Amino acid sequence: MSGSAGAGAQESVPRQHLYAHLGISMGPTGELTSAGRMPVGPDILTPGGIRAALLALLVEGGFGGNFLDAGLFPVLDNMTVHVRDGGDGVTSLLAEGEIVRPGSRRAVARGRVVDADAPSRLLAYAHIGYWMIQPRDEYMPGGNTRTAAADGERAPTTMSILDAMDMHVRPDTGACELQAVHPGVQAPEGRLHGGAHQLMHEAAGLAGAARAVGTDRLRVEDFSIRFLAPAFVGPFVAAPTVLSTSPDDLLCQVELVDQGADERIRSLSTMRIRVLDAQM
Repeated sequence: MSGSAGAGAQESVPRQHLYAHLGISMGPTGELTSAGRMPVGPDILTPGGIRAALLALLVEGGFGGNFLDAGLFPVLDNMTVHVRDGGDGVTSLLAEGEIVRPGSRRAVARGRVVDADAPSRLLAYAHIGYWMIQPRDEYMPGGNTRTAAADGERAPTTMSILDAMDMHVRPDTGACELQAVHPGVQAPEGRLHGGAHQLMHEAAGLAGAARAVGTDRLRVEDFSIRFLAPAFVGPFVAAPTVLSTSPDDLLCQVELVDQGADERIRSLSTMRIRVLDAQM
């Protein structure tokens, strides 16, 4: 799930932003359209395939440029991703999408992720909702992180994406923990990035499901998350609850709280997790 590095590691290890670390290249392709690419390495795989949270991230992140170019300031409100294919053998991802409901207060977008080398192979489909905010602080602290380095450039894949972002899964509970916002997971205004929420939710859901069924050959196939309030302080804890199980899948809920603030829920998700061993 995650490595054994201690929580104090984040202070001594320089961290690229999540987009740059993953080698993502993305941005607008038109007034209401966006596209993105991301290489696939072992650091973003689980025993069930490419992490659903990152498939969603590749769709949703590129639209930030559309809104910023229009003078708007977006934050994620909700995201739903349906994973059709775990991506076995895929080396590069391509996402394309469109804003289907633009607005000065709220917007809705949708998009798909395919194998960049075989675009007819659909991996995932997502819907995303955004709120437009009036920034309370500098909107892009530390510079604009909405696009990454040139396509194909990325950090060495010597550790899992969870370790790289200093996220740790507790083996006793399945909860995923992050001590504080750092440059790798920082979003506009210094809040915890939506992609970091998603990574923590998925990691916790998979860990909780693995404890329930006794195998880690699992894949998140339907994943919906609501962002209820910004998370600024930390430690952040995403805790899973398995709601139901069957021989083929599980339904899991995850709640992320900011323990350094008021411990109220900052994001809430449900996910259907497929048990791959049941299909063998």
